[in-house]
Amino acid sequence: LPEEKEIGRFGRQHEAWLKKYHRFRYSHLIGSGEIIDYLASVDAEANALYESLIADFAKAEDVDENLKATDQMRWIQRIQSIANQAREIVEKEVIFR
Repeated sequence: LPEEKEIGRFGRQHEAWLKKYHRFRYSHLIGSGEIIDYLASVDAEANALYESLIADFAKAEDVDENLKATDQMRWIQRIQSIANQAREIVEKEVIFR
């Protein structure tokens, strides 16, 4: 039995972008049966970059478990800001290319 591939939010976001801006490429991927593998690969690449960026930004800005323990609201605000920055980079470098 073929392995079920999980397509996460980044893969679905890329699929929507392909449908809107690259219809021929999208149709080719559908027709060749490669769409699921392709989207799973894009999703995995995007998630790896996203997690790496969050870890790097959090370390650079001292957003760590100590901050979480001492000032949870500040930690939430900072980690959300970091996540937004990471998402924008992932969208630019992986999703919308």
